[in-house]
Amino acid sequence: MNGMNVQTWECGKEENKSTVIATLEGTTLTISGQGEMADYVSERAFGGILFNSFREPSSSLPSEVLNHPNFQKFAPWYNESILKVIIQQGITRIGNNAFLNCIGIKSVFLPMGITTIGEKSFCGCTALTDIDIPVSVISIGYKAFNYCTSLNNINIPNNVESIDYYAFLGCKSLKTIAFGKNVKYINSGAFWQCVLLKKITNYRLTPQLVKKETTISITKVKEKDKFTGTKYCKEKLTEWTSPFDKNVFQNILLQVLTTALNSYSHAPFWSEFTKIESIEEFPLWDGNTLEQIKKEISTLEEEIKDYKEEIKSKQKKIDELRYIEIIKRGAVGNPKDVAQFMSLFNQRDGLKYLTHDFDESSEFDRTKFLEQVRNVCTENFNQLNIPTTLKDLINQFVFEKTPKWTAFDNQFNTKEITLGWSASEMEESNDSKLHPIKHAQFSEIIKDFRRTTRIESPNLETLINKVFADETFEVEKKNLSKADFYTHANLRQH
Repeated sequence: MNGMNVQTWECGKEENKSTVIATLEGTTLTISGQGEMADYVSERAFGGILFNSFREPSSSLPSEVLNHPNFQKFAPWYNESILKVIIQQGITRIGNNAFLNCIGIKSVFLPMGITTIGEKSFCGCTALTDIDIPVSVISIGYKAFNYCTSLNNINIPNNVESIDYYAFLGCKSLKTIAFGKNVKYINSGAFWQCVLLKKITNYRLTPQLVKKETTISITKVKEKDKFTGTKYCKEKLTEWTSPFDKNVFQNILLQVLTTALNSYSHAPFWSEFTKIESIEEFPLWDGNTLEQIKKEISTLEEEIKDYKEEIKSKQKKIDELRYIEIIKRGAVGNPKDVAQFMSLFNQRDGLKYLTHDFDESSEFDRTKFLEQVRNVCTENFNQLNIPTTLKDLINQFVFEKTPKWTAFDNQFNTKEITLGWSASEMEESNDSKLHPIKHAQFSEIIKDFRRTTRIESPNLETLINKVFADETFEVEKKNLSKADFYTHANLRQH
C-alpha cells in the first residue's frame, strides 16, 4: 500500500484467534473482525519480576523478562510505533493488556458494539488525550486507563454499572468526569492522583454508596522478652478507600440533577462536597458525545464506501468474465449480423470512438469509455451471430493488456500488432484526457484496425489485385467505387 510496510496478526480470543485481525499500516493499528480480542500478559505474569512501569524497548528489558516463557504473550504490536488505534465494528471486547504501555498512541476509536474494556487495556498510554467510550460499554476493567497522563476528559456512558479499581488512577491531566445514570459502583482508587480534576457531573438519581475510609485491624509486636516471649497487640488503622483523592471535597465542583440534589446533599461521602450545584435535566449526551457520533458516522460511511468499491470491483470482474465467455463461444457468423455490429462504429453511444476522434465537449475518459464499449460488445455478441474470429480481433484491439493481432498495412500486407486500447503504453492518454488518436503511433494502429475490418474503395481494388496477382485467369471488376464490405480476419485464409 503505497510502499508502506504492513504487518498483520491474529488476535482473537483463544480458539477463535483467527476471527480478529490486527493490521499495522504505518503508525495506524486497525483491529477488525468479529468477537473478543485475546488477553495478553503484563508484568504480573513474570512471577513478581516488576520491570518498566512504562514501556521500554524490548532490548532494555531485564533478561529475566526477555527469557521468560510468557514474554511472547505480550501483544504482538507491543514494541511497534503506534500513533492511532482504530477498533472496527464487530469487536466486542478489548483484551486485557492489549495496549499496555503503548506510549505513542494519541487517538483511539471505539465503535458501537464494544461491551468490555479489559484490565490494563490502555494502561500507560501516556500520549492519549481523549477517548470516547461508546454507550454499548458495560464494564471498564481494573486499571483500564491507569496512568493515561494526557487524558483530559472522560464520559462514562449510561450502560456502565461499575468502574473497577484504579481504572483512571494517575490520569494527572484529567479535568472533568461525567457519570452516566446507571453507574452504581465507583471502586476504590478509580480516580486517585487526578490532580487537575475540577468537575464531576453525576447523572445518577440515587447517590452511589461510596466508602470514604475503611478501618482494618493489624497485629503488631508489643514487646519482646527473652523470658516471657513476644507479646502481640491488635491495632486499628484507617485507610483512605474513596474513588477520589482526599482533597476532593474542597477543590472539585459536583454537579447533580435538580431532582437528585437533596439526596446527594444528605448522602454519605457526597454531602461533604463544599461546592455542589444542580443541573436542570439530562443532557442530550446519552453516553455518546457529539464527537463520538461524528466518528461513528464517518467510520460507517468509510465502510460503505469500501463495500461499494468492492462491489464495483467484483461487478467489473463479472462483466469481464461474461465478455470472455462470449468471446470463447464459437460462431461461424452471419453477414447481416456482422454488418449490423460494424455499424456500431458510426454510433456515438456505440463503438464510434474506438476508431474516430472524440467530438464531444467533455474530456475523454478512457477508463469510462472502455467500460461502455465492453457493455455494448457483450450485449451485441449475445444477440448477434458474430464470428469468433471477429470477436477475438475486437478483444485483442480493445481489452487485452498484452495484445497480439494480425492487421493489414496500407499495401494490404499482413503484419503483427502488439498494441491496443488497454495496453500499458496507452495509460498516458488516460492521464492527458486526450483521445488516443491524437498520438501518432496509436493513430496508425487505428487505421490498421479499420483496414482489417472494413474494405471499401479504392482499397478494395488494391486488395483484389493483390489476391489474384498470381492467377492466370482474368478478373472483371465493375462498380467497385460503390462496393463496401466488412471482414474480420486475414482474407488470405478465406
